[in-house]
Amino acid sequence: MTEFDRLPPGFRLLCLAARPRRAVPDEAIAACAAAIGDWSQVVAGATSHHVVPLVADLALRPGAAAMPAAVRNDLIGRRDRQVRRCLRQTAELIRLTQAMEASGIRCLALKGVALSQRIHGDPSRRGLGDIDLLVDPLRFDAARTLLAGLGYALDDPRVAASGIERSATAVRDLAFRHAHGHLLELHQRLTQDESLLPFSFETLWQGRRTVPGWTWPVFTLSAEHEGLYLLVHGAEHGWTRLRWIADLAPLFQDEPLYRAAQAQAAALDLGPGITDARILCRHLLEAPSPAGEAEKSRAVIKRHHRWFVAETAWVRPPAPDQVNWYQMRELRLRWGRYTLRRTWKGAASCLLADLSEPVDWHLFNLPPVLRWLYPLLRPLGWLIRRYRARRQPEPVRAGRGGKVPRD
Repeated sequence: MTEFDRLPPGFRLLCLAARPRRAVPDEAIAACAAAIGDWSQVVAGATSHHVVPLVADLALRPGAAAMPAAVRNDLIGRRDRQVRRCLRQTAELIRLTQAMEASGIRCLALKGVALSQRIHGDPSRRGLGDIDLLVDPLRFDAARTLLAGLGYALDDPRVAASGIERSATAVRDLAFRHAHGHLLELHQRLTQDESLLPFSFETLWQGRRTVPGWTWPVFTLSAEHEGLYLLVHGAEHGWTRLRWIADLAPLFQDEPLYRAAQAQAAALDLGPGITDARILCRHLLEAPSPAGEAEKSRAVIKRHHRWFVAETAWVRPPAPDQVNWYQMRELRLRWGRYTLRRTWKGAASCLLADLSEPVDWHLFNLPPVLRWLYPLLRPLGWLIRRYRARRQPEPVRAGRGGKVPRD
């Protein structure tokens, strides 16, 4: 029995769906489907891992005959609704980039429908998230003003109350919501910890490429920059969403591109991170034989199973009011972030970025002259939010540290 065969059968089915269609025989689908006892977990897991369209397509394969008709219809209905929403989001993304260009604001689309269109030629294949736009930091305030004119408002009223939006450097991104339901994150840099991906906007802009197949030119990151960004994004969230692992499959399948990204990752002390990602990608999407795995590979796989997959951990992330499970999961994610670069300097830089994360500004609302105290108060803010979440869960969207990842 391989390590892949030891995965919960419902999660194995999601992994089979995320593989290239030609690589999955019907016999493997049938064997997996026959072992599933609770199909509601499959639907919940497909939604949580952002692979609903892929699982819905797999449900139509002959090998999925054991899937109950009600589950199949549910998945197909979810897929069709997602297609419509992704098409609307694509139109909105094009509208936003047109408005940005007309105002002289350079922007790059990150992840989302743009990445789905580039990888699959279909904006709805990745699963629906929010819109992510990276803009020139020098035009960040101008972009915020433009969004207000286009009908967007800050998604969390506590942000305005705390003064976060008036800080030129504190935030990596701000979240906005449109009256029609569109969610948007406006980025002025790729990561909260600037040392992780220390590329200037000019460098990213010079390497930009156009999303193919659309009537209006929407720009995104170069292949190498995108690979590194997806690596850091997925690793910081512990690869807890299957979609993030599948996003990197094209990078690992293109050997020259992978070698170039690997060299750049090594220069940024991200070599171990890209190695771990490739191990998980091969394991979950290609099912390698344990006989060919090194001891390090088995350790990476077993830790990921134990922390984020075993039993029902793969079905959906715990809610903040499930304090014990939620805190354990967050500690594991923080461990992954602090050890991503495997250096003391990298861990210290990540810790400082966490302590400076403005997610708790609304709790203290310090005047500018005293904001140097904020990193010292941040642990207290963490405790306050956990206590409030236990009594009455509420989302916090002002930065990475206090929100559930949308994409």
